[in-house]
Amino acid sequence: SRVKAFISQYHIPGTQFFDTDGNASGAFDAPATSYVVVLDKAGKVVYTGLGGKQDLEAAIKKVL
Repeated sequence: SRVKAFISQYHIPGTQFFDTDGNASGAFDAPATSYVVVLDKAGKVVYTGLGGKQDLEAAIKKVL
């Protein structure tokens, strides 16, 4: 709920997916929580990052 509130507050574009079953974690070999994967419209990975100090704005701009 906190992530959804953040997305709403800052008007983050695109579609966000929440891996509640852990399927994407395995597919992307996510090493830990706070692992972010940004995909372009074709589904190509354009950014991966780990931890709380990521430049997500720059990562999102890559796909806009």
